[in-house]
Amino acid sequence: MVKRKKGELSAGDHVRVVFGDREYTGTITRVSGYRVYVTLHIEGADDPVTSLYRAGDLVPA
Repeated sequence: MVKRKKGELSAGDHVRVVFGDREYTGTITRVSGYRVYVTLHIEGADDPVTSLYRAGDLVPA
């Protein structure tokens, strides 16, 4: 079993991100080094939106 360091992000974690001019709560779907893929459910969009963020830009929700 792999142990996570305190504050380390992983798939399934919920984070707050800025998308456009709004802040949303999203779910991390993939982590690759310092790059983090976050899926957002945006009102009015037919499908979830996946966006790429730097790990340092994310705040746990």
